[in-house]
Order: sequence, then structure tokens, then C-alpha cells
Amino acid sequence: MAARGIGKSWLGLSIGLAVASGSSLLRWSAPQAKRVLYVDGEMPLVSLQERIRLLSAGYSIPNDGFRLLAVDNIEGGINLGGIEGQEALNPLLSKTDLLVLDNLSTLCANRSESASDAWTPIQEWLLKLRRKGISVLFIHHAGTNGKQRGTSRREDVLDTVIALKRPEDYSPEQGARFEIHFEKLRNRVDALAAVPFEASINVASSMDRM
Repeated sequence: MAARGIGKSWLGLSIGLAVASGSSLLRWSAPQAKRVLYVDGEMPLVSLQERIRLLSAGYSIPNDGFRLLAVDNIEGGINLGGIEGQEALNPLLSKTDLLVLDNLSTLCANRSESASDAWTPIQEWLLKLRRKGISVLFIHHAGTNGKQRGTSRREDVLDTVIALKRPEDYSPEQGARFEIHFEKLRNRVDALAAVPFEASINVASSMDRM
């Protein structure tokens, strides 16, 4: 999660491409290539395709290893806040290991973010996916207090919660430069796993640890 414009989608796309190619990214690595479905509910398709083109340079991704589903290219939009929208997506998940949802506010638009009961049908669907062996990464906006926007119940079943924050010395010409903070880390393997670190996207649009 992060405020607008910090780099959530850049990081989400980078993670998806690294997983699809079985590559390393920042302090993380994918031991082998996995099938990724990236669902975007906000950006124009042409902008997404350009970002993917820039970020995927140097990656070797198998056919259908990384698939993109964008609301910009779907008549009627994408709404995963109810059973109908979830069932419409399910056929695409039979060949998916990682599902990336960018972002909750746009993809679950008919649900009140602050009502905890509104999260229940979405959580039940996400738990079903986990039981099927499908990992889910969802991207969400932070509120004015820096915490995730809406009900805190979203964090109950999550293994990891990451917050992106601006460094104190950040200036706009630096683009997507941010600190990665771990708000929740259930399966910590060592002490360093939870230590915040800084990352940025350089001119070539590749993700590098500072």
C-alpha cells in the first residue's frame, strides 16, 4: 500500500514480471518461473503495455507466463466485489500461480472500503484461491494517516503487508523512489527480512536496490 504516485504499480508490475521469469528483484527471488495474471483496474492499456515493455527488458518469460487483464479493454469493467465478477475471472485462474490485483479501490468499486462486512465476500474468495494454491498480491491505496484505506480486516489473513513511503529527502525529479516498510511479515525467515530498505526505478525502468 502507498499514497498515490509513489510507485505501487511500478513495483507490482516488477514483482509480476520477476515471478513470471523466475528472476530476482530487490531482496527477493523466484526460484522458478510461475504463471502470473495481472489485473489492472485503473490505468490506460497503452500505458500499461509501455511499462511492461520497459520493465521486461532482459527477462525471459515463457509464453503465457505473464498475462494482463486491463479494465480499459473490457466493456462493462471489472468488479471483483461480488460473486458474479469473481466467477467471471475464475476461468483465467486455472493457469495462474500468482494473481496481482491493482488496485482494490477500482476492482471492488461497489463495496464500501470502511465497512468490515463488505470485505467478507472478497476475503472468502481470496481464501478459496489460496486453498487452490494461487497466491494473491493486491495493491491498495493508503489513507491520509499512512495506513491502508478502509477496514483493517483486510490484514487479518494476509501473510505480508508492505507499505511504500517517500524518503525524507525525496524530490519530484527523482521519479519512483521510495522506502519499503514491512507492516506485517508472518513468515519471517531471518531478522533482515523485516528491515526497511530503499528502492528506485532508474532511467532504464529497471528496479534496483539503493
